[in-house]
Formats: sequence, C-alpha cells, structure tokens
Amino acid sequence: MIRLRSSSCFAAIRQLRPMSTSANPEEYSQEPQYPPIKDITWRGRRKDEAEAWHEKIQNLDTVEEKLIEINIPRYYGWKCHMLTEGDIKYNTLALHQHITRTHLVNGLPAIYNSNEIEAAAQQHAAEIKSEFADTLAFEWNRQSDLSEDASPREMEKVRTQRIMESLNSILISNLRKHLPHLKDVVVDPQPRLEAAWNVGGFELEQKTKNLFELKDDFKPLLTWPRDRRFQYIGSPVLQVRANHPLEPILGEQESTNAQLEVPHHEADPRVHGNFTTRRYMTMIPGVWPGDDHRFGTISFHGRDYQLTEKLKSFPEEDKIEALHSQAILASFSWLFSQACYLGFSTFNDVTYPLVSQTVISNGQHWSFYTYQLNTLLLHFENTSKNPKRNICWSSQPLKLFESIENGTINGFNDEVLKTLVKFYMNEPRERKGVELTPYLHPEVPMVMKIENEDKRVFLEDLFKKICRNGKKTDPDPEYWNWEWIYKIKFKTRPHEARRRPFELWQNPWRTTFNETPPKYVPKALRKDPKDRRQKFEKTYYP
Repeated sequence: MIRLRSSSCFAAIRQLRPMSTSANPEEYSQEPQYPPIKDITWRGRRKDEAEAWHEKIQNLDTVEEKLIEINIPRYYGWKCHMLTEGDIKYNTLALHQHITRTHLVNGLPAIYNSNEIEAAAQQHAAEIKSEFADTLAFEWNRQSDLSEDASPREMEKVRTQRIMESLNSILISNLRKHLPHLKDVVVDPQPRLEAAWNVGGFELEQKTKNLFELKDDFKPLLTWPRDRRFQYIGSPVLQVRANHPLEPILGEQESTNAQLEVPHHEADPRVHGNFTTRRYMTMIPGVWPGDDHRFGTISFHGRDYQLTEKLKSFPEEDKIEALHSQAILASFSWLFSQACYLGFSTFNDVTYPLVSQTVISNGQHWSFYTYQLNTLLLHFENTSKNPKRNICWSSQPLKLFESIENGTINGFNDEVLKTLVKFYMNEPRERKGVELTPYLHPEVPMVMKIENEDKRVFLEDLFKKICRNGKKTDPDPEYWNWEWIYKIKFKTRPHEARRRPFELWQNPWRTTFNETPPKYVPKALRKDPKDRRQKFEKTYYP
C-alpha cells in the first residue's frame, strides 16, 4: 500500500479547489428551471417514442427517405383499410368525411361568381361552344374497340376517357391565348394516384378489447384512441398540373371555425366492408419526385360505377352522396400525396393550404368540386383535438345536354360549359413569402441529388420497391396446420427446441427492414473479392 504524506495530500486538495468562488451569472436564472416531467407508464413511453419517430421523419432530408421511413417498421407491410375509387359502399359519406376531416359545403366558392369572372367566362364559353359541342357529339357516337359482350360500365369508361381527353385539349388550345398560365400546364392521361394516411379515434377491435379487459392495468387503454391506416387507390381520367399552386380560398382562422362540422365516426370501418390487407403505405400523385409541375389544378374522374346493379337500386339522394364521397376521397388523396412530395407527411402537418379542383362526369352529367387541404394531422388524438378542417365545396349534378341525335346536341346547357371554363381560368400563382418545402434539404431535396452513388442507388431501388408494393425476399409468416394442432392448441411436444416465432413470443409481422438480412454480393461483383466485409450489400436505411 502506498502512503502519502499529509503535506502532499493537502497540496493535491488545493489543486482541485476552484481558484475563485465567484459564480458565472449566465449559469443561473431568477426562476428555477426543472426538466420536463415524463409519463413513465407504458402509455406515456409509447407516446414519447411515437413523437420521437415523427420528429425523425420531419428531419430527414429527401422526399424518398421520408416515404421510406414511414414503411421501415413493417417489412411485410402495414395492415391498411383499402379505399378504391369506383367501389363506393352504402352510406359511407360520414366515414369518408371523418377519415379526411372534411366539411362539405353545398355550392361552389364565391371566387367563381364575381362579375369580372362571370363576364369573362361567358365570353370564352361562347367562343368555343361550337367546337366543344361538335367534338362532344362525335366522341359520344364513336364506336369503341371493345367486344360486343362488353358491359355498359366498360363501354362508358372508355367513352368517358375519350370525351375528357378531347374536350380538355379543345379547352386548353382555345383558352391559352386568353389565359397565359395554360401554356405551361402538363396533362397526364390515366395517372397513378395513391395515398395512405393514419386516422385515430376508432373503437378497438374485439380481440384487443377482450385482452385489455382481462387485466386491470390494461383497462385504461380501452379509451385510448387507436390509429387505423387507410390506403386509397384512385383511377382519374386525366389530371392537369402546374408549377405553382392555386390561391387559397379561406384563411387559417376561417379553417379553424368550430361551426364547420365534421361527422365523427367511431365505428370500425369494417362494418362498411372496408376490410384490411397488408401492404406498404404508398403516396403517388401521378408523377415521381423531382417533377417541376408538382401542383395539381384540375382532375377529371368518371362515374361509370353508378351503372352497377348495386347503385342502380339506390335512391337519388344516395347516388349524390356517392359522388360526394368519390370527390372527397379523390381530392384529399391527390392533395395529400402532393403534400408528401413537398416534404410533409401524415405526422408532419402542412404549413400552408393547398387547393385543387375536381370534375366528375360521363360526358352528359357533370359535378364540380373545389377542395382546400388545411391539415394532414388525423392520427391519434388529432382527430378530435386538431382545430383545422379541410373544406370541400360541391355543386349539384348538372346535365350538359338532353340527347344527341344524328350528330346534333339537343338541350345544350351553357351553364355547365361556363363553370368548366371558370375552373381553367383559376390561375396558379407563386406563393411569395411562403417556404414551400420547409422540411426538405435546400440542396438535396431528392435522392437523385445525393452524391454518394451507392447510397443513391440503394435508396432509389428501395423507394421503387415500396411504390410498386414489390414481392418480399422472404415468404409471409405462417404456421402449418400440424403446428396449430400439436403445438398451439394442444401442448403435445414440450421437449422440442423452441425455434418458431410463436414459440419465442415473437410477432413476425412486426419485422422491420433493418432486421432483414442484407443482399448477398457475388465475388465477381465485389470491388475487392478478398475483402469479406463486402460479402453483403451495404445498407443505407434512413
């Protein structure tokens, strides 16, 4: 043992003492500052983990990385309620308003009814009426390439596609001399439209409810708002896009008006037939990230689904509600996917409103809608606590003509053409003083601009795999019938080694992308075949 003399001990203590006892005033405050009090319960920890994940998504640099990160926790896909355009269930308008937080207004906004707009639209409509009517009559009576046994719905779908493409071409070519902003628009026939988002506030599934009722510690979770994921797949006839957004119709204070009622729907969506399937959450507004024309102005949709036997038996009011449901889902999903390409997500709200215009028609019957997206926050408690509402203005179905005989249109309705012209007159304008992409890196907003080639290729391939909902490397988890009989239902093999997930208390459906084995790289493709570290592909998950 080493003994120190007392003098040396005192010298060492003197060196550890501060030379001055004066305190730094910057380290002290007049009022005490305490760290935040965190909820250490299971519920509080889950909430803190979710908020940390949402912040991580917000801080990612590129659009693709944000959309990839949303799917990272589920390698085999999320359990999503499917919403398909043209598959409108009975009495689902309230559900669709709830999951999109949309207030429905009867009548189009006042911006289309000013004296100046009314006079200009009437003049433009009169100039193109003759060519518009001739083209409509020609496409209406034109023979399709379908077989003779084609259903009326298939025939109307093909006819609607031809009519909308021809009429859109006539409107843009004739109006661009009066409306310069139409010279820069882009038209997409039959684009791919997909959107997925989280919605809270639904009742628990019966299996989960029975499990929580067994233990007293879990009973408080019975009232905890649970998220459901919805995946929308649309089928627009065509879309018109511009490089600037449309002007907002209402301000932020008006969008938080409590009088804008939104139906609250707590029942399980499966009561309406919205069953679930496992798939990736995909957001595609008809284009890939990086397109200059990233703001939608007008989208056209068909209404051939109203020829089905199910909808034919509906009363007229229910058919109109089906049109409203179709317009709300299509408009919200289109603007939602556009917002995702601007750096927002279902967990990170938009900082400014987005507006689009929707037209539903079969050539004879026309419905016009204007939609303003004010919020994306619908998950967890935001369904009831978020003060913002999305707003949809709707017109009643209008009839363009009574009949077409021998190439002549009888009973042409000028108001329909004038309203359609007003939609094209709505000019997209630059948002001055507004940061359009506040959550994207200013220099590297997309994967294509990443300098590291390996990282760029990895993220791009992964993003495309998610967007096409590609086939997984491993088969979906399952257990065999004999395992259910001899291992799960009846414990008859207790001495066997426990290797299967259900024996290890593991949920294979919760496997993340990070937990999957990386791709094997053959020696011929390695930069250094002798380097064993290059045996597997390097991963660059967000």
